[in-house]
Formats: sequence, structure tokens, C-alpha cells
Amino acid sequence: MTYLTTITEVAIHPHNVNPIYGDGVLHVNLADEAGGVFITLTQEGQMIRIDAEELPLIQDAIATLMRQPSLQIAAQL
Repeated sequence: MTYLTTITEVAIHPHNVNPIYGDGVLHVNLADEAGGVFITLTQEGQMIRIDAEELPLIQDAIATLMRQPSLQIAAQL
């Protein structure tokens, strides 16, 4: 039998906050309920489920939002 290690969850948190139960920790998770892999984002009891095929579209939408000239000007103020 061959064994693998697979990372299925990552915690995003400030350096001084406990990554397991700290306030404001964002958990990014791979999940599968027999219908294919999807991503969950969980923070303070709220969950968003994202189909893996949607992820590139979401990343593009975020990049588009962040490239706005008005945001770049605001960052310089």
C-alpha cells in the first residue's frame, strides 16, 4: 500500500492569533461531497463554497477590481 500526504486546509491569520480557533482566522479548505472538488472559505462561522471551475473567474474578477486606477491613487494618499 502506498501512502500520500495531501494538504486540505490552510489557515490565514495575523501572526499573534491562534490559527485553529482565533478570531478572524480565514480557513481555506478543499472539500468533496461526491460531486467533485470545491473550495470553502470559512471565517467566524460563515462559509462560502466555490466550485473549483469558478476559481479562475473569481481570481480574474479580483485582479480587475484591484487594477482600477482610482484604487492606485487612493493607496498613494
